[in-house]
Amino acid sequence: MKEKLNYAGLFLLFLFLGMSRRFAQLQYPSVWDEDGSQIIPGIMRNGLHALFEPVNGYLVLVPKLISFAALQLSVYQYALTTTLFSFMLMAIMAFAVATSPTKLHGRSWCALAMFFIPSDPEVFGLPLYTFWWVSVLLFLLVLWDEEKELPLLRGLYVLLGGLSSPVIVMLLPLFYVRSFRFRGKPAEHLVSVLSTLIAIAQLQFIFDTDVSAHSPLSSIAANVIPKFFGGFLVGNIWHAGMWFAGSLLLVLIAVWVYSTKPFSATSTVAVLLYLLVVSIVSIRIASRSRDHSPKVCRATVFLLSFSHHLLGSYPDRLCETRVSLSCGHLSCCCCSQRSPGMVAFTR
Repeated sequence: MKEKLNYAGLFLLFLFLGMSRRFAQLQYPSVWDEDGSQIIPGIMRNGLHALFEPVNGYLVLVPKLISFAALQLSVYQYALTTTLFSFMLMAIMAFAVATSPTKLHGRSWCALAMFFIPSDPEVFGLPLYTFWWVSVLLFLLVLWDEEKELPLLRGLYVLLGGLSSPVIVMLLPLFYVRSFRFRGKPAEHLVSVLSTLIAIAQLQFIFDTDVSAHSPLSSIAANVIPKFFGGFLVGNIWHAGMWFAGSLLLVLIAVWVYSTKPFSATSTVAVLLYLLVVSIVSIRIASRSRDHSPKVCRATVFLLSFSHHLLGSYPDRLCETRVSLSCGHLSCCCCSQRSPGMVAFTR
């Protein structure tokens, strides 16, 4: 009973934090861009078939499920209903991070970190952007404890995350490595096969869609440290210190990598480093601007989870500073917020 109460309290905390990031969306619920131009007309025209029609070049199953359910309940209250569903979905994803049997240290800290991302609040409370939250399930799969197979749960994670986000394509190598490394575990093969099929489907839609102009690679390389690392820690409170903060975070990561043993292709450190690189590369694929601001860097939830895992993985000689470092990191994120929830988006 106590454990159930703890879980309920954790879920309610996540729900409150999500709503606090964009309470204006609750006060003035609105229909977002693609909701009005693509998703709603598609569902009205094609019904359930519209769930598997791409939006901007890839499948987004979960956002469409939210919209479909809201339309069945009330067309007139669509904006409010989808907003409530979106906040609940965000809380569920954070709950999954906190309770799934992964090898992340401080899983509850990692879940909390998702609500402290210093970005514009548009990724909070909108049905279309729930694809960003659902993709977190795929990151959990590559960090899963192989001794706890849970094939049905992992299959559900693949279906929801893979059919809602093209990030599954970038994670395929890790699924294959896990399948080979833990070849005696049937659940690993299930994840690999499902991921491959879904990635093929996502790639088909991606290749059939015109690709917008991307940022030059040189521009991204020059901005990785100040924007991707430093900007999300102190960018909104100490712009001149982004290079310093970003460099310091990189040094901390380097110390963690050096002190972590053993190092193998399936070790947590190797997986996290690969995902960190993939997160940066994904900006190259998705960005249309030379300015890689927090608003553009959707994958930074992973950076925060990465650094919280880092802070929980230091060797014993640094154990007395783990709590203070972790709290200090979250404090930086809190201070860097862009007045969350203060602006009502009405596009």
